Amino acid sequence: ATLIDASQIEKLLGGLPENKRTCSNLGSLALQRAIEDYISHHLKTVAIPKKSNRVAVAMSGGVDSSLAAAMLVEQGYQVIGITMRLYDQSIGNRFQPNAKKSSNCCSISDINDARQVAIQLNIPHYVADFRSQFKSKVIEVFCQQYLKGKTPNPCIDCNREIKFTIFRQLAGYLGANYIATGHYVNIIRDRYTNQYLVKKAVDASKDQSYMFWDASQEVLSTLLTPLGKQTKSQTRCRARELKLAVASKNESQDICFVPDGDYVSFLAQNLKYTPKPGPILDFSGRIIGTHKGIHNYTVGQRRKLGISNSEPLYVFKVNSVDNSLVVGNRHQVSINHLIAGKVNFIAFNELEKPTDFQVKYRYNMEPVAATITSLGKNKVKVSFAKPVMAAAPGQSIVFYQGDILVGGGIIL
Repeated sequence: ATLIDASQIEKLLGGLPENKRTCSNLGSLALQRAIEDYISHHLKTVAIPKKSNRVAVAMSGGVDSSLAAAMLVEQGYQVIGITMRLYDQSIGNRFQPNAKKSSNCCSISDINDARQVAIQLNIPHYVADFRSQFKSKVIEVFCQQYLKGKTPNPCIDCNREIKFTIFRQLAGYLGANYIATGHYVNIIRDRYTNQYLVKKAVDASKDQSYMFWDASQEVLSTLLTPLGKQTKSQTRCRARELKLAVASKNESQDICFVPDGDYVSFLAQNLKYTPKPGPILDFSGRIIGTHKGIHNYTVGQRRKLGISNSEPLYVFKVNSVDNSLVVGNRHQVSINHLIAGKVNFIAFNELEKPTDFQVKYRYNMEPVAATITSLGKNKVKVSFAKPVMAAAPGQSIVFYQGDILVGGGIIL
């Protein structure tokens, strides 16, 4: 990791108006990067004693993480803001007056926005360069999974590999006892078992508990999520009351490293991958069409199949071995069960017997009833109470009991 207290640079700019800050911003960015390169060789040798109330907040430059930092300041924590530099977007629109701001994170303008909020809150702000780790542990995994016919969830990989690992490690170097994020989720401690639990957010429309199924007890014991007990509208309202610079900023959408949502083009550009057309088969094995490359498709997809049929057809299987798709009608692509691997149960190690849960196998779906049976070696069988549409291999499936996230795994 490399870092710099960017708020100190900002104070040197003298509060210039936005339309006169182009050169100042460019100069400050150059200075930031020069100091980042220097500090990167010395960070791990710095021993900063931990303080029980010090927390490092992952500040993306959006309203959620900004308010999370503000709330923790109000609660008496000693707050450090850290913006992770994960992926190089274009220079952005910050230097162009009246330009529309990006709706995606990780741009230079987002770093500047986080820095502005840190100055308002009078807290230190650092920029941590995690681009190489993000590329190897998130982006490359994302690309390879698609070429294998799977549908990955890079946001969960980012939580596990970046936020809960190297970001948490960096927080420790800076003497922080806790890390915090702007996620809408609640982390609670069971008074009977003394275990940490993940609970759904108050705002059901913003609940992000799905993203936390593989969090360990160690991580949860040091994680603060201040927004879990409020709605998004309350977040906006409070940010305006505090006059935070990002109070009205657009919400980030899509995958952060695919800002336009066109992951197909992203794969082609980053892997130098030339799509290979192949057969589209029905359930009898008859060729009924030609696909444009398997990375264009995911299980359950109905649109853009290029097939004329009397009833809607859905992708049932993406086969990377023979470069084919299998499609069928809604009845044909419905399933009664699936197998999940890399399973993690948050508050215990293994299921002792088949247990009923509510499950989600897509982020934006209503939970459905299912029975989970352990198959050993971090694998389970998920038997649905009623047939459901086929689930995409590579996606996460998570298990709930009421509002409590019990655990989850990866669909095989």
